[in-house]
Amino acid sequence: MMPIWSSRRGSAAGNCLYHMPLPPVVVLLVTGFLLAFHSIQASPVALDVLTLSLKFYEAQQSGSIASLNSFTWKNSSHLTDGYSSSGVTSDYYPGVDLSGGFYENGGHVKVSLTTAAVASLLALNGLAYGDNSGFSDQLSAIRRHVGWAAAYLDKCFYAPDKFVAQIGDLYTDDRYWGRPERQSSGGDEGSDSWRPVYTIDTAEGRGADVLSQAAAALASYATLLTKAGDASGDATHYRDRAMALWSVAKELEGVYVIPEGNITLLSRSYRDDQAWAAAWLCRYQIESGFSPTTEDYCASAESYWYEMTSLRGSQLYVTADTMHLAVAALLRDTMGRSDAYLILNETLLAEFNTALDAAFRWWTSAGDTACSCADVGLCKTPGGFMVLQEHGSAHFTTNMAMLALLTARTQPGLGAANQLSNADKFARRCWAHDQVSYLLGDNSGNGNAVKQAFVVGLGSVAGVDGSISTPKRPRHRASSCEQKSGKCYAASLDNVYELQGALVGGPKKDDSYTDSRNSFQSLVSIEYNAGFAGALAGLAEMESDMSAFGWSWDSACGDSGYHSTVLVSTGSSDSDDCSASACTDKSGSTAPCGLRRGSLSGSSLACDALYSADLDVRLALTDTGIQVTAPGYSNGAYISAGSGALSYSGLTLRSDGDLVWTLLYTSDLADAVSRTPSEWACAACSIQEYPSAKGTANGPFTLRLYLSATDAATLVVLNSKGELAVSIRVALGL
Repeated sequence: MMPIWSSRRGSAAGNCLYHMPLPPVVVLLVTGFLLAFHSIQASPVALDVLTLSLKFYEAQQSGSIASLNSFTWKNSSHLTDGYSSSGVTSDYYPGVDLSGGFYENGGHVKVSLTTAAVASLLALNGLAYGDNSGFSDQLSAIRRHVGWAAAYLDKCFYAPDKFVAQIGDLYTDDRYWGRPERQSSGGDEGSDSWRPVYTIDTAEGRGADVLSQAAAALASYATLLTKAGDASGDATHYRDRAMALWSVAKELEGVYVIPEGNITLLSRSYRDDQAWAAAWLCRYQIESGFSPTTEDYCASAESYWYEMTSLRGSQLYVTADTMHLAVAALLRDTMGRSDAYLILNETLLAEFNTALDAAFRWWTSAGDTACSCADVGLCKTPGGFMVLQEHGSAHFTTNMAMLALLTARTQPGLGAANQLSNADKFARRCWAHDQVSYLLGDNSGNGNAVKQAFVVGLGSVAGVDGSISTPKRPRHRASSCEQKSGKCYAASLDNVYELQGALVGGPKKDDSYTDSRNSFQSLVSIEYNAGFAGALAGLAEMESDMSAFGWSWDSACGDSGYHSTVLVSTGSSDSDDCSASACTDKSGSTAPCGLRRGSLSGSSLACDALYSADLDVRLALTDTGIQVTAPGYSNGAYISAGSGALSYSGLTLRSDGDLVWTLLYTSDLADAVSRTPSEWACAACSIQEYPSAKGTANGPFTLRLYLSATDAATLVVLNSKGELAVSIRVALGL
């Protein structure tokens, strides 16, 4: 069984006809630090499926197979890509080494735009979750895969005015069903060895989409290497190559036109690709401290964002052809990492969030639209899965799940007043969890006799229900033909080798799935797995938190996560006024207190400093401990620390992980019992800066209270990245 992947979706009508309380008074005293973030491990289900999904990229490797490739049935293949068998150079065979890269799908065509988009999306998630020590193996795999793509794309830029867009011919690919190492290269048109190199000549003024995506991929890899402390010089090399590609790409004004009959990817715009490239160069600039002499890439990213949105809007989904929302997510988390860009671009940051919010509203509101035989657009299947289109249905939805989890994290550089509410964060997280759970077989509401998963090899993951059906016949040449003899089998028979980790096309609108290599539902692609891996990384991060304290998705999603949160920092205050009178208005005023509540169930709770699921529970910080009380239940018992002059403290996380109480001022609270909770809570409403702190006034933190059935609880501090930084064991008393 899979206890973490629980079912919470309601069923939808309209199938096609062909298929049918906290304790009343709690005083918390800090007794010591027991658990730091980096000792917490992610839960086995999401993390193990993430490992499996990343393994799929090993099956797609072309060229000289890396020693780390774990598929024993894989061989090196297409080692002479770029050369003709006769040794004569031509437009189709330039006579340069173009081996390597990834096969785009189950065939043997290599598509640079797809490869680049996949690499940079993987890198985006590698950066987002890379500080989690529980993901070290997965992060290493991401770096390897991004690096494999980057090395190939580097080869594709074989002359200052030439870049390889595609290797292989779809007509030949359709005719040849066999293993890639048995297909020779460099032959004449019409033969099985016809593997033409389709090259962009920048003098023609087209190809901005492909070159921009390649620049983004190389810049993303340089950023990953820089974050990992690369000392080999590779980060500098790929940065320089990315800059060189970008200098060409930004001067082009058209998409690459694929030769007739070879439309592997319909690219309809290039402005989003240019914005994506500029955004990645901006991210490298900020992460590395690099100061370019010819161009401020962050200023360029802003300019290309406006250019992109003025022509096509922000769009409502993500694919390699439609990167608008990915640009918004990347820039949202990039600009906030620089004080200079944060100050200058508050309006721009709001635009990023507006674009993302609009997309999620569209996806979640469409949950009320039941899929039917009619073309109703985005809709919900009877089993609860959101389908934008049947071809590659899983791909579209997992990309949105990836973005939902990325954007539910704390936005760097902004106070809590600018963050999503807790309810909105958990709405995104729980929606993503439901969609991914469906693909892992939690789809009992679909009317089928057997639960259907859409990930090949899922049965090898510990904790997966053995009765779940998994795909056995993905449309993939190498895994469907014997390694030694080369013999291939009929589409109705299982693949000879298990294509572990591959996400297949997905369900139809009636939840049905046809497990045949002749079905479009069995298609696999490196693009499909990119967003899927990102979504799994986000879920694994959430579960690393929840599993450590006995949470389940049902409990977290049941009350939008409010049952555990007792404090949120808004960051620095615009005013020093932290008097009682400044915090008494709960009607929606944004009074200038450093700690505020946010909103819950539509009720305005601004300035009440602290919140929990029980709105009567309050919290105060003193120099002797953390005081929690529930006046509504305990008749005026507000603060148990006594009367007289008390020192109140701000809360700071130092870089060494210590929780520091910083003295702010002394206040006479002799009459504290007679004051309202909102008044005395305001006494601790200012947050002090501290040198080299993880979470301070300009980097919001969150306190979470985990209550157990015994007389103990755990107080957890999350830093500005949403990471567990400190865990404190506390004693409970009435």
